Amino acid sequence: MGRHVWLGDRGLRSRPLLRALGRLDHGVLGRVRCHQVGYFAPQPEAGQATRTRRPRVYGQQGRSAQLQSRWADRLREQQMVLRVHGRERIVTVWDAPAWLRRGGRGRALPGRVLLILVPGLQLQPWYGLTTALDLAPREAVRASDGRYHIEVHIEEVQEVGLAHYHGRRGHGLRRWPCLLCLGQMILKFLATGVLPVPLPKLPWAWSEREHTGGQVRRRLMEACCARISRVKVDRPIRQKLVKVA
Repeated sequence: MGRHVWLGDRGLRSRPLLRALGRLDHGVLGRVRCHQVGYFAPQPEAGQATRTRRPRVYGQQGRSAQLQSRWADRLREQQMVLRVHGRERIVTVWDAPAWLRRGGRGRALPGRVLLILVPGLQLQPWYGLTTALDLAPREAVRASDGRYHIEVHIEEVQEVGLAHYHGRRGHGLRRWPCLLCLGQMILKFLATGVLPVPLPKLPWAWSEREHTGGQVRRRLMEACCARISRVKVDRPIRQKLVKVA
């Protein structure tokens, strides 16, 4: 592919972002909610050539959850192997072209809606969206699935204290991803023994491994954070004085 495809969360696909990426000829790929609204291409009407009105830009409107029930004839079905819940499973992928109101005023943005279903598991269907029309549906699903491998690393650095950026300058914002990567790299160095740092042991019965990123993070927090004293202090009991008449 000659252009870039941005893989992001569903909360980051805003109208200004899609406009800016569209001017650069870049595509967007990510998950969408079940109530995401999309439009099909308008079907030619009888006698449309003789009419003088402006042609329709959008066709029928629908939500992602209604694709399989109302517009099954518009979906293209194919199967692929995907790792779900730690096992290689055969999943079914449906895709259909759609139009989005994201390209600008009076202009539609072409895209492709993806519907992923895992047979044999009680999971809700997964819905995806991409504006890179030259990206095959299987490649789009694999690229979207690869994003979740970084979720564990993001959680680890957030627990250390790098959850949110509170700066106001763009220079510091550009340095923030480097700081996150540095924090994750230090955790991996501690877990693999490259940086030998004595850390307290956590006597947890459910934990079988001590040298993982998550366990090192918890042990590091245990060593750095001061424990609050929870020792109970015996207080003198007030004795009631009983007056003897």
